[in-house]
Amino acid sequence: MHSSLIRPLLMVVGSIAWLQGAESTTFFVDPMPVGTTATVSFATEASGSADTLLDHDPKTALVAKQGTAQEGKSVSIFLRFPKEVPGLSGVVLGQSDQFGNYVWQQMEFWADTTGNGTYDTKLGSAKGPAAGQHRFPMAAMPVKGLELRVTKQSIKGTRRAFSLNGIDGLVMADSSGSGEMRYVIEDVEDLSSWRTWADNSAQPEGERSYG
Repeated sequence: MHSSLIRPLLMVVGSIAWLQGAESTTFFVDPMPVGTTATVSFATEASGSADTLLDHDPKTALVAKQGTAQEGKSVSIFLRFPKEVPGLSGVVLGQSDQFGNYVWQQMEFWADTTGNGTYDTKLGSAKGPAAGQHRFPMAAMPVKGLELRVTKQSIKGTRRAFSLNGIDGLVMADSSGSGEMRYVIEDVEDLSSWRTWADNSAQPEGERSYG
């Protein structure tokens, strides 16, 4: 797309984003907090324990023992955070079983908001086994723990519960008003470079560098 066509579009977007008093929510991914622990509700092989979910190694994965998958029975991953996580809006999941045998098909997300170990606040659900970001439809809230409850999974072969090679981060919400945080395109040649702009009263509306 020619820059002469992109410039007016960006100026419109920039003007809308900087409207006085306008309120918006942006999302970003944070790494898992240091000190987070993971446990599961089913038995695993020694080489595929729940610890592999947080080791940042794409070559390792959660591997359940045989017979842990049963029709109509849910299984869960439990994340405990070292301190309350504010503004939680989603989770980033790694790949399920690469061979397609032991994969999750439906997952629900439940939060512990009190710290008592009870996951009784439903944040959302997802259909699997897609990797990547899964945002919650509910408004962001502070949580102390998160349950990933698989209510449906494939049951094949040795009937192992689903596999997962990692939980790669948390999707966080940043609600702001009056232009506190905005995202604009910085490089219009390939539309690939994005820059975060903080509130800057000395920056006139619509004034941008177009390369």
